[in-house]
Amino acid sequence: MDLQVKIMVVDDEVDLEPLIRQKFRKQIRSNEYDFIFAHNGLEALAKLIEHPDIGVILSDINMPEMDGIQLSEYILSTDNTIPVVIMTGKPTIDYTIKTIKRGAVDFLVKPFNLNDMELCIERVLNQRELFIENILLKKEVEGKKRLEELKKQLQNK
Repeated sequence: MDLQVKIMVVDDEVDLEPLIRQKFRKQIRSNEYDFIFAHNGLEALAKLIEHPDIGVILSDINMPEMDGIQLSEYILSTDNTIPVVIMTGKPTIDYTIKTIKRGAVDFLVKPFNLNDMELCIERVLNQRELFIENILLKKEVEGKKRLEELKKQLQNK
């Protein structure tokens, strides 16, 4: 049984991959996370097809071919249960507003502390779990309401 959460890191900075892998390999939590890396938004979309069970996406904002805002917007429009965290070295109010409006759920400011990244991942995954539970509970309530309506219709016949 695979209990690892798949986390996609999208960044054109090639030095980031070994740093993240090394950090999490040293920690007990390393068995909980499976990191998948992409170097731009288009590559991320291709890998998302290969790995539809991605739990969270951490994406740089400035990348070639498809930037983090475009990726976030696309993810939100196709599967709003996958949270996207934007990583940026130049946080501004304009970027913050723009990315939140287009689907990002949080920010990591570069250069970031990998402990902060881990806390962010935990928080976002907890929020995702609550969001999905809420969706499932709403569907269950709707199903019960429909069943009650059918019962009433049968009783009235």
